Amino acid sequence: MSGGFAEAQGEHSLVVSSYPPASTRALLFGAVFVGAFAVYLGGLAPTVRWGDSAELATGAYLLGIVHPTGYPLYLLLGKLFTFLPVGDIAYRLNLMSAVAGAAAAAVLALVVVEMVRRPLLAFVIALSLAFTPVFWHHTLAAEKYSLHALFVALIVLLVLLWRRTGQPRYFVLLGLVVGLSLAHHRTTLLLAPGLVYAFFALGPWRTLRWRHYCVTAALLMIGPLLYLYIPLRDAADPALNFAHFVGVNVQTPEGFLWFISGALFQAELSLAPADLWRHLSLAATSLTKDYSLLLVVLALLGAYRQYRRNRPLLVALALFFFANLAFDIAYQIVNIDDYFFVLALLLTLWAAEGSDLLVALIMEATPLGAALARLRTPTARVDIAHLLLIPLPLVLLLLNRPAMDYSRAFDARDIARGLMSGLPKDAVVFVVWPWANLWYMQAVEGMRPDVSVVDAGLFSLGVRSRLMPRGLEWSARVEMTHRQLDQLIDSYASRPRFAAFYIPFLPERYGLSSYGRFGPLLKLEDKGPPQVRQEDAETRTLSGPMAQDALEFIRAEVEPAEVLPGTLVRAKLIWRVHRSPPRSQDLGFMLVKDGQETKGFGYRMRQGYGVLSIDRWPVGAIVAEYYDIFIPLRQPEGQYSLDLVVLDSMRTDPQRIPLTWKGQTNDRIKLRSLQVRSED
Repeated sequence: MSGGFAEAQGEHSLVVSSYPPASTRALLFGAVFVGAFAVYLGGLAPTVRWGDSAELATGAYLLGIVHPTGYPLYLLLGKLFTFLPVGDIAYRLNLMSAVAGAAAAAVLALVVVEMVRRPLLAFVIALSLAFTPVFWHHTLAAEKYSLHALFVALIVLLVLLWRRTGQPRYFVLLGLVVGLSLAHHRTTLLLAPGLVYAFFALGPWRTLRWRHYCVTAALLMIGPLLYLYIPLRDAADPALNFAHFVGVNVQTPEGFLWFISGALFQAELSLAPADLWRHLSLAATSLTKDYSLLLVVLALLGAYRQYRRNRPLLVALALFFFANLAFDIAYQIVNIDDYFFVLALLLTLWAAEGSDLLVALIMEATPLGAALARLRTPTARVDIAHLLLIPLPLVLLLLNRPAMDYSRAFDARDIARGLMSGLPKDAVVFVVWPWANLWYMQAVEGMRPDVSVVDAGLFSLGVRSRLMPRGLEWSARVEMTHRQLDQLIDSYASRPRFAAFYIPFLPERYGLSSYGRFGPLLKLEDKGPPQVRQEDAETRTLSGPMAQDALEFIRAEVEPAEVLPGTLVRAKLIWRVHRSPPRSQDLGFMLVKDGQETKGFGYRMRQGYGVLSIDRWPVGAIVAEYYDIFIPLRQPEGQYSLDLVVLDSMRTDPQRIPLTWKGQTNDRIKLRSLQVRSED
C-alpha cells in the first residue's frame, strides 16, 4: 500500500481495514481518556502521600529543586496544576498524574490504530493497559512516571505517523517531544537505539531537507535547555533545594552536570550476575502478576505476527523494550518495579497484534466466522469479532480496583501533622526520603515554621556518591560518611534534635529513643560510644536457602517493654557477618498472641543503598541495625510476643526464610515479650 506499512498477507490475517478517519480517531482518543480518567479519579489520593510524591508536590508548589535529575518540566507543569480550584495542593498534583496517565492510555490507542487499524481493538487494549497495577498505581498520586509514559507513547506514535504519511512535520514534532521528554526523565535516552534504527528502517528520511534537520535540532534542544531551571532557581534559594541537601553547588559546571546526570545514584548500577538475575526475576514476576500473564502471552503471539508481517517495526519496538529492560535489571534501587511500566506499555503494543491474530484464529476455528460472514462488509465482521475482547479490560478493572483505591489514604498527612505538632519549639527533625511529607506540611501548609527539617539520608547519600570516584575501601567510606553526618548533626547541638523513623549512616555514639505518643518520632541523644559485649550475648544462627549461616544473630535490644497503640518500639539487632548475605533480604516484625500474628505489621526494607547495603557488609564485622516498629493505632491490649522474620524480597509476594535456632527450625524467632496497654 502506497504511503503505508507493507502489510504482507501472512497466515491468519483478517481483512485489512482502511485507515480510520480523523473523527473516528478523535472519538477513540476521547473515549479511552474519559474511561481511564474516570476510574483513576475514583481512586485518587485525596492529599499528600509519602516520599517522591510529597517531594514533587512541594517542589512544584515552591518551584524548588527536587532530587536529581531535577525534573524541571514536571515542576513547571505541576506549578500550573497548583492553580486548579479543587482540593489541596497535593491533590492537584495527584490529579496531574491521573490526567497524564489517562492521556498516555489514549495516545497508546492511537498507536494501536497505526499498527492494526482496528479502533475497537485499540479501545480494548488501551484500557487493558490502563487497568493493570503496573501502570495504574502511577496515576493515583503525584509522581513522574505517568508523564513519562505519555511521552513514550507520543514518541512511538510520531514515529509511526511519519512512517505512514512521509510528512516532515511529524519528524519535526518528534524532535520536540523527544527534547521535552529528556527534560522530564533521563531514561528517554534508552529509546535512542530504537529511534536511530527507526529513522533508517522505518522513516522516509530521504524526503527530508536540511531545513527539517535544523528545525528539528533546534526544537530538540528546548528540552535540555530547561535544565537551566536548576541553577536559576538555586540562585533564588527556594525553601526546598535538594542541591543543598546533597552538598553540591549547581552554579558551577561540574556541580550542575553532576546533578542533572544522576551521579548521586551511580553506585546503584551493578553488573554483578546475582544482582542482574534478581532484578530480571523481579521484572518477570511483576509483568506476569502486576501486568497480566494473558497480556504477556498475547504479546508473544503479536511479536511472532510482527516477525512474519512487519519485521522492521518488530526490531524497533524490541530495541525500545530491551534497552529499558537492560537498564532496569542493572539499576539496583529498591523501587525498581516503578520503572516496569515502560516495559508494560511496549508489551501492550505487541498484545494488540496478538489479540488481532487471536480473533482471526477464533473466527477460523469456530462457527463464529461463518455466522459473521452474512454481514455485508468485511470491516463490520472484524469489528464485531473484536467484541470478544471487551471482557478483558472489565475483568482487569474488577480484579485490580480494590488494591488501586487510594481515596481514603490520609495516613501520610495525619501522621505528619501529629509528628510535627509533637515537636518542641525550634526543634530539628532529621528525616529520610520517605518523610518528605514533613516538608509538604511545613512549606505548603505553613505548619511549624520554627522547625528545621533536614534530610540526613540524602545528605549521607550525597557524601557517599562523592566518595565513590576515590576508590576508597568500604570501611573508609563508612567512616567518612559517619564523620560528615556527625558534623551535620552536631551543628544543631543547641536545639532539640529528633529523627523521624531512622537515620542511615547514623554514628553509633548517638542514641534514638521514642518521644511522645504519636508516630515514629525519636529523640536524638549523644550517649557516647556503644558497648557490645559479645560474651553476654545469646547466639542465634540464621540458616536457610537465602541465609545459609551468612549472618550470626548475636542479640537484640528492644525497648520499651510496655507500649501504647500508636507509639514505637525501638529494636537494635546485632549481627556478626560470616559471609556477605544476599541483598534480597528484608526483615519483618510480628506481634504474636496465642499463635495468631498481626497481619501486615512491621515489614521493613533493609539498607539497600550504597555502603550500608547488606551485600557489602565486610566479612568478620559486627553490624548493628536499628528498626523503629510502629504499634498500630487500634492494636488490642494484651501480652504479645514480638517476633522477627527474614524475608526473601526477590519475590513480589515476600516469602519467609526458615530460621534455625537452638536446633529448631521455624519461620520466626522471638525477640521479647511486649505488653500493649490501653490508652485509658
